[in-house]
Formats: sequence, C-alpha cells, structure tokens
Amino acid sequence: MSKREQGSVVLAFAGFAVSGAAAYLGGNLVYAKQIGVNHTAGEPLPQDWTPVMDEHDLPEEKPQRAEVNGVKVLMLRRAGQIYCIAEVCSHLGGPLAEGELRGDTITCPWHGSRFSVRDGSVIDGPATHPQPCFETRVQNGRIEIKARPGEQE
Repeated sequence: MSKREQGSVVLAFAGFAVSGAAAYLGGNLVYAKQIGVNHTAGEPLPQDWTPVMDEHDLPEEKPQRAEVNGVKVLMLRRAGQIYCIAEVCSHLGGPLAEGELRGDTITCPWHGSRFSVRDGSVIDGPATHPQPCFETRVQNGRIEIKARPGEQE
C-alpha cells in the first residue's frame, strides 16, 4: 500500500471515530440529559373540567403552583382573569412558579426562557416548545381547568 493510500485509510478511520464520538455525545445529551426535548410532552393533561383550588386561595398577581392529577400547573390571577399553564418549563424542567412575573410573561429561573401566561407561547428562548395551556373557569367557588383544544392528550 502506498503512503497516499495509507494516509487515506488513516483519515477515513479518523472520520469514523469523530462521527462515532459525535453520535455518542448527541445521544447522551438527548436521551440521558434530555437536552433539546420538550419536558412537558407526555403529561396527562386533564381533558375534562377538573377542580384545582378554591378561588379565594389564588391571590392577585402572584403565580401559584398547584397539582392536578399529577400534573404541576401554574395559576395566575390578573385583573380578575385567571390563567393556567404547565408549571414545569418545557426547556429543562425548571419551576416556573419560582420565576419572575413581568407583564404577561413568566421567566424560568433556571435558564431565562420567557413564556406568555395567556397562551403558553415562547417569548424568548432558549426554550423552543410552548407551555401547555389550560382553559379556566370558576364553578361554585372552585377554580377548574381543562386542556385547551389541540393540546396533547
């Protein structure tokens, strides 16, 4: 085998090794560390009206964490309107109830992603997936929620 052919074989093996290492790293980041995946996907969102809390337990302008059938939700009362989005940040699972509320947005305390409390949309990244959003109503003094049409089941 000539020196030129030997060099080609070495470069081919080096390329194979780099590709294998990149595949391992990418798999580890996605599957083990869950980087770049939607942390709210697969949550069993309530499809029917489900009670969350008493209306008088939700203060004005203060995000409140609640749990409904194992799903953590963020409740907010603002100017008499009640909003509800998933409480676990879609980016890396941060606790949105501990984030900063500014206007109609909540900021994740872990990486700064901002979401609309009105519809769960991403205002600023690094998040790329919106927060699941819920319809709200008050029945007999209790706040009830259900997944908006089109939200995952």
